[in-house]
Amino acid sequence: MALISKRLYWKKTARRSSGSTRRRLLQIDHSVEARIERLKKEVAEIGEEQRCIREGQREVKKKIEIIKSNCAQLRRETQLMCMQSTIFNRKLNIMLQIMHARKCGDHDKAQKLTQFLFDDRFS
Repeated sequence: MALISKRLYWKKTARRSSGSTRRRLLQIDHSVEARIERLKKEVAEIGEEQRCIREGQREVKKKIEIIKSNCAQLRRETQLMCMQSTIFNRKLNIMLQIMHARKCGDHDKAQKLTQFLFDDRFS
């Protein structure tokens, strides 16, 4: 019987003190739940920010590819213009040589330069 009464005593004292303990545990539990909810919201916000960042990076990558493509096209066009300018300068030089040969009366040289000017390999 002494054993039973000891158990009852401990149960009663545990019940008496457990009210405030329960409240404290409930308060701690609520604060932990609040923290968990706050962290879940923060994780969701961070995930959304990361998604936006990835989307922005994709857009920037596309723009960079377009810029690279445009740069390559401009480089090809510039090379073509340089080549055309070189050809034009050579033709102009030959024309001046033709004029000089005619002025000096060297018609054979003028004829050869004229043929060379209209040669298909030169253009």
